[in-house]
Amino acid sequence: IGFNMPLYIGVSTKNRDGSNRGHRSRDVKILRDDQVEFFSGHSTIPSCTYFNILGVTSHGRRFFALALGSGVGGVYTAREGGAICGASSGETEMKIDQALRQAKKAQANGQLAEARDIYLQILTKYPKNSKARAGLAELSAANPPNPAEIQQLIGLFQARKFREAAQFGTKLAQQHPDVAVIHNVLGATFAAMGQGENAEQAYCRAIKLDPKNAEIHANLARYYQGVQAHDQAIQCFQTALKFAPNNPTLHYNIGLSQQILGQIGSAIKSYQKTLGLNANLPEAWNNLGVVRQMDGDFVGALEGYHKSLKLRNNYAEAHNN
Repeated sequence: IGFNMPLYIGVSTKNRDGSNRGHRSRDVKILRDDQVEFFSGHSTIPSCTYFNILGVTSHGRRFFALALGSGVGGVYTAREGGAICGASSGETEMKIDQALRQAKKAQANGQLAEARDIYLQILTKYPKNSKARAGLAELSAANPPNPAEIQQLIGLFQARKFREAAQFGTKLAQQHPDVAVIHNVLGATFAAMGQGENAEQAYCRAIKLDPKNAEIHANLARYYQGVQAHDQAIQCFQTALKFAPNNPTLHYNIGLSQQILGQIGSAIKSYQKTLGLNANLPEAWNNLGVVRQMDGDFVGALEGYHKSLKLRNNYAEAHNN
């Protein structure tokens, strides 16, 4: 899925825990890619709180609402463990088993919505419960997501309606936990909202579901760039290159992280690979000029700046360099 959004300018000054300690603004540009875009925002989502409700009666049928969450992102932030309503570990497992049997019975009777609700309620509190995940996956296989809903989610993201996208995407991810594109868009959404842990987990879930998708690896890499984790960013971009070896943007962003880390020789090679694949990228020529200048190659630096300006005459950064 391509996100045709504005260019992400600069590197986020947030740490992975959301703070700004030890960072200052960097005047570095991350090249726009027609396939993947990343945005950095500052709004937050409320952390999930859970209400343990047992033995709820709905239309005369007993089911188990094990943990109803408020907020968004619960599909990623909920933790396993803990007693329900003061129950011991053994009692909790028994109640979960009862809920699973109830879900299976509802599924067998064609009451798919009720079965799905029970599985989702279990997974909200215990997202790693294998039986609930298997049951929900079985339901999802029989009822794949509506393409219109996927487009709606992407549209919310592209319109920068991040809170609505997070809420809608979380709901879709719970209903269809094995659809990689949902988690990929959620990762970009959480990253834009400054929800780093949720973003990382969403991207990792998407990669687990679709491990050969270069776009998802690149999105995770850009998240790592945004939180200054450049070693991890380089690793993820290099993984993406295994599946898209001729993508100049991947080489460019590897060079960018290498430049920030002070790996000047490697950055020069990465920018050269970028320009070997696409010589019409003024940002790459400018950055190549910068790292050549840092390496003491002033003639090569001038060549990079001049070629950058030839492609974009009003490129202020190249003029300043």
